[in-house]
Parts: sequence; C-alpha cells; structure tokens
Amino acid sequence: MARKKSNRVSLEENKRTYRKNQAVAARALRMNEDLEPIITEQENFEIVGIIRKHKIGLDNLALVMDGIRPSGESLFSEEKQKPISPEEEAELLAPKKAKENQADQPAEPGHKSNMEDTEHEEE
Repeated sequence: MARKKSNRVSLEENKRTYRKNQAVAARALRMNEDLEPIITEQENFEIVGIIRKHKIGLDNLALVMDGIRPSGESLFSEEKQKPISPEEEAELLAPKKAKENQADQPAEPGHKSNMEDTEHEEE
C-alpha cells in the first residue's frame, strides 16, 4: 500500500508552487509595464491618423475637442465631470425638438397657422 504524504511534504510542494506562480506573475507584470508606453504611442498614432484623415487643422482641433452641445455645455472640460447620459442629453435637446415639431404641425381649423405666428412676430 502506498504511504500517504506527510503534511510537511505537502506544505513544501505548495510553497514551491506559490513561489513559481509569483515569479510567473512578476514576469507578466514586467511585460505589461514594457507594453504600456508602446500601446500609448500606437494609440497616439491612431489619433493623429484620424485627425489627418478628416483634414482637421491644428487651429480647428481645439474647436472640435470643445464639442459644444446645443445647450452650450461643453463635452470636455478641464474639470473631471461625469459623462452625460443619453437620457440627460435627450432632456437638453427636448426644447429644441419640441419647437421643430411644433413648426412642422399644421394649424387647427379656425386658428392661425404656425407660419402666420412667425410672420407676425417678425413685424
């Protein structure tokens, strides 16, 4: 009959495996650290390629990055702010869309048309 390993033998095997795993993990972390600047440089090349593809000059790049929304709120700012959700964006755009929809709807019988309202406002 095979003799059962002692706890001490099992403990030593587990410690060796643990150290081996630590060495593998440390090697993987060093490799990732070496890859970080390479990835950043490659991302920068991609960004420059996109800007050049769309023929955006240096002078206009800041305007594009400001990305002004219809409400005047900037998409980007110096301060860290939480990104705006699609629902919040819809709320910001709702007044503008409501005006557009109102101008597109025909007037009810017996009432002035929306165009007539606009014409009188201009006078």
